[in-house]
Amino acid sequence: MKKSTIWLLAVVMFTAFFALLFLQVRYMRTSMDIRTQQFDEQVNRSLYNVMRDLEQDQTRDYLEQDMIESENRYSRYNQSSSIAQPDGSRSRIELNTRDQSLRPRDQPERVFMSPNQGSSTISKTQYDMQQSLSKRYQYERALLDEVVYKIMNRASNEPIEDRIDFNRLEQYIRYELSYNGLNEPFSFQVVNFNNKVVYSSPGFSTKYRDAIYTQTLFPNDPPAKLNQLRVYFPTKRNYVYSELGFFIPSLIFTFILLITFIFTVVS
Repeated sequence: MKKSTIWLLAVVMFTAFFALLFLQVRYMRTSMDIRTQQFDEQVNRSLYNVMRDLEQDQTRDYLEQDMIESENRYSRYNQSSSIAQPDGSRSRIELNTRDQSLRPRDQPERVFMSPNQGSSTISKTQYDMQQSLSKRYQYERALLDEVVYKIMNRASNEPIEDRIDFNRLEQYIRYELSYNGLNEPFSFQVVNFNNKVVYSSPGFSTKYRDAIYTQTLFPNDPPAKLNQLRVYFPTKRNYVYSELGFFIPSLIFTFILLITFIFTVVS
């Protein structure tokens, strides 16, 4: 075989080996980027769900407190009282709003309609009922809006450590991560609007910034009073690099073939 042909084959083989190495490295980096993006999406989705769970818990707690306060006010109205008469005797007065009625129970309702006005009376009755339901709906909606507005004002003025049960928060984080297919260990911090750490679980570290994820808690609070949840994953790099176990043997084998070919050509 001519020497020029040998060198031509050598150049082709070198080019093929380097192209193979380049494609393997590029595929490995693409795979790592995909794993990182997948990890980020799973964590962000989980933390968003945790934030929603905390909002629902807070709303439920405030509604229960409001109901208890309303029942207490109602019970005070139902308490009996006594007044003194001019002759020195006392009379007992008791108000029970639950037993109030607009008409005697034993008196049946009666509707008088003339034959000529029957259809128009029914239409008017339906219209009156619709108007009554509409007014009732608007009234109930106004009450609900008032309660929600009161919840928002009262909640934003309370410190974050009084609004969150940290043990329950940890359970929410673990459940949401597991639900989204991520079973990695984690640590978390809760930071108030003054950037002060009010709670930190064991193992939290700021050494690897790319392993810390942040989620705003109660985002409907005033901008000056927003609190944050920070979650740290110490094994994120292990999760991302776990795919390298399939590429490293391939790279080593390709590199050995390249060295063998170079040695053969040179000798």
